Amino acid sequence: MRIMLGGDPTKKMRKWYPPLYGQYGVYEFQEGKSLPYFSCTMTVERFSEEIKIADEGTPNFNRSWNLEEIFQRELDTQRVEHDILNGYLLEKNSMVFFNAITVVLTPKQRDPSQKIGEGFEEAEEDDIPSIPHDGDDNYDAGWSKIVQMNMKGIQLNLMSMTEGYEHVDSARLRWSPQLIDGVAVDGQHRLAAIRAWGKGSHTVSSSNRIPVIFILAGENFGYTYKDENKQPLGISHTSRRVFTNLNKHARNVDKIRGLILDDTDLKARVVRSLITSQTQEDSNTKIPLTLMHWQTE
Repeated sequence: MRIMLGGDPTKKMRKWYPPLYGQYGVYEFQEGKSLPYFSCTMTVERFSEEIKIADEGTPNFNRSWNLEEIFQRELDTQRVEHDILNGYLLEKNSMVFFNAITVVLTPKQRDPSQKIGEGFEEAEEDDIPSIPHDGDDNYDAGWSKIVQMNMKGIQLNLMSMTEGYEHVDSARLRWSPQLIDGVAVDGQHRLAAIRAWGKGSHTVSSSNRIPVIFILAGENFGYTYKDENKQPLGISHTSRRVFTNLNKHARNVDKIRGLILDDTDLKARVVRSLITSQTQEDSNTKIPLTLMHWQTE
């Protein structure tokens, strides 16, 4: 459903997060299999508040889980505090850089089980928030004339597009936390460490921004993956696949390249001190780099 103007602002409104501005894109390497996404950056404050870890929420003994919903690794608090927070973010010699956190927008179920909803509902007129989100925001007001792609609890605006979503440049995304959760399926330990950093007292610039990629697994956004019965794959299935693919195809730096590249590892620095800094370099005390087979593992 594409609507060119926002909903009537006099209608009953629910809570919505402020808009995020970024880029819209689609992964489509096979016919009939499209996975749309929205890429942006978020302040540490918004990122910490609005993005959730997979098993996060108010403890509820009535909540039930099924096997298919369990796709994230259990949060390793020692890794968060020791390795990422103190050993990286707060390490004075670190050059801190993170790749983008991957987040899936998941609909909440209305039953007491609080399970992940398997699909987005169509947005009714009073489910669509008005634009601008703030009457004083002149920039956001311009998005009221841009194409909207709404599903219940999510509003996506596209600045420009052609048939097949091939040439979309800018996009705007909002969701309602009462209906939708933004769940990190890759990067939950980084999320936890950044939250811990944000709770500390720091004198550095407040301009930190975290890169985030949102998976938009709704048909109105261009999502077309289907199961053997020609039905769209459920959100939990999509989340598991994204998580598995990111971790299955990721490859750690092998030990040899770590010895060459890692300036923070004392062992690596010791090893490199025993080798000449370049080939064809004479030395009476060091092993010639020419003799080292470093090109492979």
